[in-house]
Amino acid sequence: MIRPKLLILGAATFLAAHAVEHGWSHWFYGVYAPWFLNSSRAVAFTAASLMAIGAIVALASADRRTWLIAGLNLAAGATAAMTVILFAVGPGTLFPIAITIGALVVGISSIAGALAGAAVRYAARRAPRA
Repeated sequence: MIRPKLLILGAATFLAAHAVEHGWSHWFYGVYAPWFLNSSRAVAFTAASLMAIGAIVALASADRRTWLIAGLNLAAGATAAMTVILFAVGPGTLFPIAITIGALVVGISSIAGALAGAAVRYAARRAPRA
């Protein structure tokens, strides 16, 4: 099920992370163009950003079973933004590998964040009331 708001949120999260990485270009030692797969710190920052947003979305969802849909929609939006940025800066000859690895990083982090948010929400509902 496609959720346009979550697609846009995923794309906006990736674009915000890319803007921060572009501003912190010292992560790339002046050798590489600012791209989230060119530095382990940039990969960790992007993944953490998507995990945090995934957890927030899963915590805020109305139904506890929609966490996977939320995570997949966030990942799809972020992957679309990633692909657009990759082609805007110049894809290079290995762009299929960059897209595949980037989609894996984005997908795993978005779904893991959504799973963590769903687990917290489930645990909070199952906790004994005083």
